[in-house]
Amino acid sequence: MRLINVDTFELEELMDHRSTHYAILSHTWGNGEVTLVDMQRGLPHAEALPGFEKIRGACRQAASDGFKFVWVDTCCIDKSSSAELSEAINSMFRWYSDAKICYAYLSEVAKVGDGPEAKSQLRNSRWFTRGWTLQELLAPKEVVFYSREWIEMGSKEDFATTISEITGIDPEALGTLDITRFSIAERMSWASSRVTTRQEDIAYCLLGLFAVNMALLYGEGERAFIRLEEEIIKSSDDHSIFAWKSLGDAPPTNSGLLAISPLQFKHSGGITPYEGKISKSRPYRMTNKGLSITMDVVPGNAPGERFMTLDCRTREGWVLAICIRGVVAGSGSDQYTRVRCDELYAVQPRTNGGWTKLFIRQATSLLDPVEILRGASAFMLNDISSSFRLDKVYRYTPDKFNRFSSKEAKIVCTYGRGGEILVNIPKSANHWVATAIFKSTTTEAEVWVMLGWTDEFGVSVHVCQDRDEDSDGEIVEVDLRPLSNCIMKREIINESQTPEGDAKTELVPVSVSVNTHHEQGIDALYKVLYKVTVTDDRRNDSATLHQYLAKFPRYALSTGETEYYDPFWIAASVGSTEVLRVLLNHYNFSYEADPSQIVALDQREFLLLNVACDHAHLETARFLLDSQPPFGEVCAKDYHGGTPLLSAAASLQHLSFDLQHLSFDLELCHHDRHGWIRDRLARGEELMHLLLDKGACASDAIVEVRDNRLEPRNTVLGRAITRASYELVRRLLDEGADVHARQQYFSNGGEVGFPIGMYTNDVTALHLGSLFWNAGGIRALLDHQRSASNDHDYGRENEHNDLFTCRDSTGRLPLHWAAGGPGWYDECLLDDAIVPRIVNTFQLLLASNPHTINDLDHQGATPLYYAVGGHAGCGSLHSDLPIRFLCAHGADASLVDRHGRTVLHALALHSMSGEPTAPTLLDLLVEHGADVTHADTDGNTPLHLMARNLRQVEAARYLVRLGADVYARNALGDTPLHKAAVGGIGPLQNHEGKMESVTLASRIRAHDEMIAAILEGETRGDGSSGLMDQQNAKGGVYKKPARYKGKGKGARLAIMN
Repeated sequence: MRLINVDTFELEELMDHRSTHYAILSHTWGNGEVTLVDMQRGLPHAEALPGFEKIRGACRQAASDGFKFVWVDTCCIDKSSSAELSEAINSMFRWYSDAKICYAYLSEVAKVGDGPEAKSQLRNSRWFTRGWTLQELLAPKEVVFYSREWIEMGSKEDFATTISEITGIDPEALGTLDITRFSIAERMSWASSRVTTRQEDIAYCLLGLFAVNMALLYGEGERAFIRLEEEIIKSSDDHSIFAWKSLGDAPPTNSGLLAISPLQFKHSGGITPYEGKISKSRPYRMTNKGLSITMDVVPGNAPGERFMTLDCRTREGWVLAICIRGVVAGSGSDQYTRVRCDELYAVQPRTNGGWTKLFIRQATSLLDPVEILRGASAFMLNDISSSFRLDKVYRYTPDKFNRFSSKEAKIVCTYGRGGEILVNIPKSANHWVATAIFKSTTTEAEVWVMLGWTDEFGVSVHVCQDRDEDSDGEIVEVDLRPLSNCIMKREIINESQTPEGDAKTELVPVSVSVNTHHEQGIDALYKVLYKVTVTDDRRNDSATLHQYLAKFPRYALSTGETEYYDPFWIAASVGSTEVLRVLLNHYNFSYEADPSQIVALDQREFLLLNVACDHAHLETARFLLDSQPPFGEVCAKDYHGGTPLLSAAASLQHLSFDLQHLSFDLELCHHDRHGWIRDRLARGEELMHLLLDKGACASDAIVEVRDNRLEPRNTVLGRAITRASYELVRRLLDEGADVHARQQYFSNGGEVGFPIGMYTNDVTALHLGSLFWNAGGIRALLDHQRSASNDHDYGRENEHNDLFTCRDSTGRLPLHWAAGGPGWYDECLLDDAIVPRIVNTFQLLLASNPHTINDLDHQGATPLYYAVGGHAGCGSLHSDLPIRFLCAHGADASLVDRHGRTVLHALALHSMSGEPTAPTLLDLLVEHGADVTHADTDGNTPLHLMARNLRQVEAARYLVRLGADVYARNALGDTPLHKAAVGGIGPLQNHEGKMESVTLASRIRAHDEMIAAILEGETRGDGSSGLMDQQNAKGGVYKKPARYKGKGKGARLAIMN
């Protein structure tokens, strides 16, 4: 356990913390938290972060209370180590319990109030809403609350009644150190109103409350909470764990006995175990048929339903029961599922219970007829006659399937090509479950192969031609037969024509082999690979994979439907070197034995080294290069023409893509995103140096034919300069990278001024470095240009000599690109040095060419126009810096583009998903020449466009106060009020690039506020009609909707034609 020395702020590791008196901090996370990496980088670095102030305050308070050490979760855990993170989370309740005092730091409380005001401050504190702070409230012997300025507010004992009202926790639980005497349901209810950033954490933060331990598997979603309950029932026979009910917004009507969230225990407070005379200890456990449990069962109110009584009761003494139903109607099966999950039933206790052994499935789909899915299996269909091809595979119920209607049929998953087809079908309680339809390649004939399950034969098969003649399109009866040596032969009628045109009927033998030994085929391989490479936390425990390969050797050599299902691609893409080693050894052995049955690695659409480099997996790439013989060549090209060096450079440029789409990567800890980014960039750079050391070519490029000549689409320099260091960029330039090379840039939609999903041509490395504000890379380009100028070694025409005046295909200079910025998609990933990066980038771009500050591109837009649009559409911090820098250096805000739009128009146009515009920014733009009354070519003023976005109420109100004309009409005769009446409010993109939804109530409120803001400008005194009476070109007038009349809903208006 690491502790912070309160005198030196240094971290010290203790083998036995129980022998040390220490204080512990409880708080909610904010921006700029100090991590272990930050502390290890030195005290000056850590002190510069915003989160250090709470650490300093905790140390000061601990020292004042006589403690030498304090523990803070942000910086005392190495979150880059999944093993240490797992140990810490499983030990955290004990650590808080062993602490002598816990300081609960409420950062929202600026000034401590007295009496009722202090209690009100507690009620409004975010601290009481977070999942992790629940155990931090209950575990410590003493909890003292402190304000933002470290002023003591009171203790847990002082506020016991208020805390109980806020949290729903029994006051007795707040005053005891043994919370196990409260039922499982009651303890779960305490967490029902708590939230966590990650879905899985709502389970992990409760481990200590139930004294259980479990592995952490981020990415499993609600399954984490189910695993928590499974661990609880291993050591507890408290039936209240089953006393939950789904809430109104939960769509499922059936479930297992285990809840999927503590929210479902919201109304379970006060439930206690029932200890009457009839109570017996009946063990229960999880099995492959569900939860095995012996319970008192009584008849229910509907056919097939039963009430299962629980050994727990309410405060009033009623015994609780839940409703269950057999999963196979009328079959006498012992398998059940819970139904009517939104209800708990109160029954009188019985003296003579009807004990029944049940199996309750956790997730079952009830259909009509009721059907139970026993899990997906795969069957190999092979030895199909060569004159037939597989058309499709259906899953259906025989008495409901009509071959002329696809409504009841569901196409299931198939893999493979040619004569061996792997078919995934569900095992079912019904007698047959899937039909594979094969079509003749020469005639209209069809062969139907039906697979099923029977109690008599097990796996069975039926083969017929098309459909039974007397079935009238319905398949009513299917004669399932047992498999004989896994082969089913059938002669079918084949109608064809003779060369003379006469009809010809013949019997064609069809042989179908159904190989049940492939039930653990390709899908199982994917599950094995996912388990070993991802969910096992990269421990490279390949024992499971070895077992699989021994049983099913051929499937590891399959190419899959796409490269993303190729086993080798999976292992390389997640950087599991050991798994890749096992697969490659297996490949070498199999290839030497029979190469004709294997698609060679060099014949696939990807190269293993490129895949590893794409994701900056340094050790995996090193393994491939050092293997004998090597499985990677530094100069080899893949199907798209990419080399390993291009892929490694792409790992720098496409960092945001991996962060967004590979969130299951366990090396990424959500608490330390910047640390993960720094490590990823360091690996990417080291990988590029490794490849260059081994002879990779710095001038590598992916080329395509444009205008009858070969042009680069991507270059190593263009990809790398987005985030590469000065040293790496200089090395690429020194080793032959072309600083003047033009290439393409593909927009993902997060940037301003780029066509989404399309390429921008004639882009230089300086454009890309400017877009990502890579000042170090830009300085390397500038130094290289100066060196080349001194050596007179340009070799190019004069218009290409000055990188800073090169334009892309849209006429934009690098300054335009820097002004717009990378957008939220990439900007939110930049490290905490973003401010100097932005400032240094603009200083470098303007130092040699200050006259470009008001340069116009082909659309007539200035750099300031892009800066304003980038800020408006981006929820990232510091996105207003380019605006302020450009204005401070002479940017003219009065210039208009080809559509007559000013920077104020740009601000309104791009702000639909961004943060509300600050009035100070409007003041800045107006001060530098922006005209609030200027109309574009469509007649829209900035207020017209701002009024459409109901989130920009304050900006619209401020424009009105600055003199915007609320009576101005556009080309359609609309005033700003018309625009507001049909305005909308999109989801908000916050500072982390995440979307926050909008409720109906907030939408209506914003609508009313926007109308009121515009009406503040209704001051015309010339006798003309009021703003509410103005008509647009269609004659539309305003009228309050009837549903709001007389109901005090404010001035929400609608256009009535």
